[in-house]
Amino acid sequence: MYYLCSDNSIINSKKLENMKKITLFLAMALATLSVSAQGVKVGAEAGYDCVIETVKMGGYKGSGSINGFHVGPVFHFGFNENLGIKSGLLYHYAADGAKVFGEKTSTRMHTLQIPVQFAYTYNFSDNFGIYGFAGPKFDIGIALFDRTERNGKVYKYNNYTGKAKYDGEDVSGEDPEGAFKRFDVKFGFGVGVNFLKNFYGQFEVDFGLLNRLKKDKGNELMLLDDDYGYGDYGYGDYYYGDDDYGYDYGYGYGNAGGSDAKTHFNAIQLSLGYYF
Repeated sequence: MYYLCSDNSIINSKKLENMKKITLFLAMALATLSVSAQGVKVGAEAGYDCVIETVKMGGYKGSGSINGFHVGPVFHFGFNENLGIKSGLLYHYAADGAKVFGEKTSTRMHTLQIPVQFAYTYNFSDNFGIYGFAGPKFDIGIALFDRTERNGKVYKYNNYTGKAKYDGEDVSGEDPEGAFKRFDVKFGFGVGVNFLKNFYGQFEVDFGLLNRLKKDKGNELMLLDDDYGYGDYGYGDYYYGDDDYGYDYGYGYGNAGGSDAKTHFNAIQLSLGYYF
């Protein structure tokens, strides 16, 4: 279904739905900022990410992972000396790459994340304390690219939009649709240490609560893996010629049948931050 704008451009209604979801996430972030200004701290955080994708399809269960980092502004809204809310707007990047039989493969994941988590702190002194925290995180997928290079020619595919290019030429088709959903809600919990008054370090585990795979897209499912790019089942069968190109998903999970497939993105994080 499409809407015709006054400038005669055509906008896909699915894109409008994505814009509405993004607006909802940002509204939730602003609602968090409306907490009483008493005890508000603003800072910056950066750290290591390990993104873990879990897959269930029929009788098969598997997982794969890639590494990356996160960085961005953070906020702490204190209700009292011990209890508060941790929030922020964090950019996450994760990537991998490999070369197999002369073929270079890589995956690049870009995500914005808004945590809204309760934290309880026990202070031993003004310069040292420990805390635990738990709560939801709202993820907005910016892009999830798979890239393969062979014989000097490159195939690039965006798993969120379905858009693809081969040797610089758009080969997406008339109405491309990616295999993965952009949006996720995670439940995360962890522990941390406040030190030197304004610094903190923390460890966190996040569990994705939503199935990220779109309906009937199990035949396009590729498992993240930092050794071979796509996990235990291989990485799909790209084929190239002088005048043709292709990508055969059946080399991997497609052979198992994908109508009941589910995939979740979980994460392990180590972070270091500073409150100004």
